Amino acid sequence: MALVQGPLTLLPELERSFAPWPRDASAFVAATDAQLVPALRASHAKPWADCATDAERLDVFNGFLLSANLDALFDRFLISFSDAGDLLVSPQLSSTDRQLLGLDGSLKLRWLAPAHGPYLAFHRDRFEAAGA
Repeated sequence: MALVQGPLTLLPELERSFAPWPRDASAFVAATDAQLVPALRASHAKPWADCATDAERLDVFNGFLLSANLDALFDRFLISFSDAGDLLVSPQLSSTDRQLLGLDGSLKLRWLAPAHGPYLAFHRDRFEAAGA
């Protein structure tokens, strides 16, 4: 499997979704150095089912490119991110699970704009309601 080097060209659907984001592959992935394309997922802070309009569903500021394990946890509101991009981890995850999943507190969103704010706030509300 090829690692991404330079501008992403292997996944056009991701490029369309994240078009205004930085084009360097290392900056493109939101919270890790992972660049193995099959292990990356477009993740949404506000789930599509909860979006009022297609514009909201397709808003790039509702999305983050995450590694598959982070995407799974993010989609189930077991992790979230602060307004500063710091990783928040649910107390439902044991210390062993945190260690095995690499949730060591050093993960942080690399690129954050003010327009991400409302979507992250929505996600954090659900994260907190889920038991964080």
